[in-house]
Amino acid sequence: MFVVTDKVGTLQIGTARVPAAVDDWTDIKYLHKQVSPLAATTANHRSLPTLTDRSLIEEASTARGRLSYELGTDISSFAYPSSPECSRTSAR
Repeated sequence: MFVVTDKVGTLQIGTARVPAAVDDWTDIKYLHKQVSPLAATTANHRSLPTLTDRSLIEEASTARGRLSYELGTDISSFAYPSSPECSRTSAR
């Protein structure tokens, strides 16, 4: 499961098949502890190939930092947003 950190309170958390609405960070903390470890994705779930290098780094690092802060743990997984990959964003 993944969290789009700037969209908490709307449809932004779930698996690729089943997005689920959460009301606040309390719900996210519960899901992380009781259901499944969570992964970061980008802060706003924007298409990465369309972003400047600076915006791309900001989207990913902001989301990871916020999720780590709210959950009180390091987040090591990243869920790639559903957009075409490009040379700047593919795993190396």
